[in-house]
Amino acid sequence: MKISFLELIRSEGVGRRFLFMNSFDAILTVSGVLIVMFLSNETDVRVVMISCLSPAIALMISGLWSAYIIEKAERKRELSLLEKQMLKKLSGTIIEKRMKMITLTNALINGLSPLIISFLIIAPFFFSAIDLIGMQLAFKTSFLIVGILLFLLGVYVAKIGNYNAILYGLIMLISGILLGILILFANCLLEEFML
Repeated sequence: MKISFLELIRSEGVGRRFLFMNSFDAILTVSGVLIVMFLSNETDVRVVMISCLSPAIALMISGLWSAYIIEKAERKRELSLLEKQMLKKLSGTIIEKRMKMITLTNALINGLSPLIISFLIIAPFFFSAIDLIGMQLAFKTSFLIVGILLFLLGVYVAKIGNYNAILYGLIMLISGILLGILILFANCLLEEFML
């Protein structure tokens, strides 16, 4: 019996939660960096891109590593419990293979989702780097992408729980607006403090 990647994602709520949580973390992390770069009037596209990619890469490594280690331990525990109940070893069986696939799949989802999301957000700066658009337009487009991604995450959660999609989309969008307000407030406080 073959195990497909889609079957693993469908059958495992853990992977779905990893996808949501790490995408959300990446959106807010990269947004925070972008807001600071925008407030600092940063004009060097390389500085903006590496400042956004650095935390994205860190989130990827952290996500892959932590999810793989904890998932492997959890699946080993589940397999041991199952072996005790069945009074036989399950090494080499479809059950063990499925658990290994689930572990790997969840680790990949956990690690790659923040990196992919981060690339989507900073995509306009690639166009700015080759002089197709200006920095201001790149910032504005990235902020628009952030808003769309947050809204879509809310819709995704609403569909899982059978809630109102528009309401949940707006709730997620508010988190991005709140982040912007708090960074602006922190910036104003620091400006006052540094004078």
